[in-house]
Amino acid sequence: MKVLEKENKAIIDAWNVLFEDNDYQTLIKELDSFLDETKALREAGYSNSEIDKQQLSKIYKLENGFKEFAVSKLQSINDQLCIMQNEALEQDIDNPHAEIIKRQDLQARLSLITNDEAIALIKHLAPTDTKIYEIYLYENLINNRFNELEKKHIAKDFEKLKEKVLYPYSDEIEYKRLVSERNTLNTLKMNYLGIPATKDEAGYIGVRSVKQRYLDVLSNNE
Repeated sequence: MKVLEKENKAIIDAWNVLFEDNDYQTLIKELDSFLDETKALREAGYSNSEIDKQQLSKIYKLENGFKEFAVSKLQSINDQLCIMQNEALEQDIDNPHAEIIKRQDLQARLSLITNDEAIALIKHLAPTDTKIYEIYLYENLINNRFNELEKKHIAKDFEKLKEKVLYPYSDEIEYKRLVSERNTLNTLKMNYLGIPATKDEAGYIGVRSVKQRYLDVLSNNE
């Protein structure tokens, strides 16, 4: 139960990729200052066209700041995920020479057993004891020898096994957190559009472009 709670928290806290990042908080402060300045100009009696002359260029600068932040943050997340993947690959090959012999033995064995025996073998494989090259051999066997009924019979078990072997870290809380954070950034498309997300005192998250926030202030609708 505690593990499940931690996993859920990792997903819920995906917004922390923004709200607990110092660089992002600096950008939000710049955004708030810009909007406060716009409001002050409006209240001082400046026309919208006069305010535009002073403020429009700042919108593009802010948008670019959010874009650059998102690009950098996504790169950092992807780098961390790659490290996890590379570490898993290194662990998969403990003894290269021994692995070559095992692969040859498995190839020979698979060529000699029946499809029913192969299905039974695959169904009882443990992800922690199965190597990536074995998955490759099993998949070739399924694709080249099994009929449609046999493929359907083994599909669910094999896909589950394949997922566990290829991504042994997929159940780790850190992996779930990184993927959730990446999904948050990709959903916002901040790296392309420069649209910021903000959180108010009640904890509600709002996603609006810098331009829209600016127009809301001009229309006294902020």
